[in-house]
Amino acid sequence: METDANVWVLCAGGSPCGALSVYVDDLLVAAPEGLLEEVLKHLQGLWECSPPDHLVEGGTLRYAGFELSKQGDSIFVHQSSYTQEVLTKAHHVTGESEVPCVRDDFSEDSPPAVALDPAKVKEAQGLAGELLWLSNRTRADIAFAVARVSHAISRNPDIAIQRAHQVIRYLRRFPRLGLKYGKPPCDYGGHMEYQF
Repeated sequence: METDANVWVLCAGGSPCGALSVYVDDLLVAAPEGLLEEVLKHLQGLWECSPPDHLVEGGTLRYAGFELSKQGDSIFVHQSSYTQEVLTKAHHVTGESEVPCVRDDFSEDSPPAVALDPAKVKEAQGLAGELLWLSNRTRADIAFAVARVSHAISRNPDIAIQRAHQVIRYLRRFPRLGLKYGKPPCDYGGHMEYQF
């Protein structure tokens, strides 16, 4: 695939009908049942492979740090286990929040603090990294808030940590959000964008 060197489009009779994704030594195949079995048989002829896991209704399949769940005709992609790890690690951050980001008095244009505490910078960087892993993969709802965390690290790590804790409170309130792929529930009839 031109956009991702780790994804190949599977074709039958010259028409695309599935996809194969490779992550280190894990493979994910999405295809109609007959083609799926044919691809798996071919791969097992090339390499010694463990028995494949199949995505079934009510089950969860783990791949490349993602969790995939089948919900009717849709697939729900999330990172609930990783989110729980982040929340467990941040057990000292109390409370929940309905929003990932709140207004604060810190200006992004403020000059950096005179003497940055290396331990605080490292803590802020660690929190930002954990949250980026979520926001870049399945949690677009926290992307702006995480960008604000990252932006403050080298100017005021205490503010960055406060912002990260706000995101963690939001994750505690909504730990199982993700991306749902499937048919839209209705025909929206188009898209319009307004700019003011």
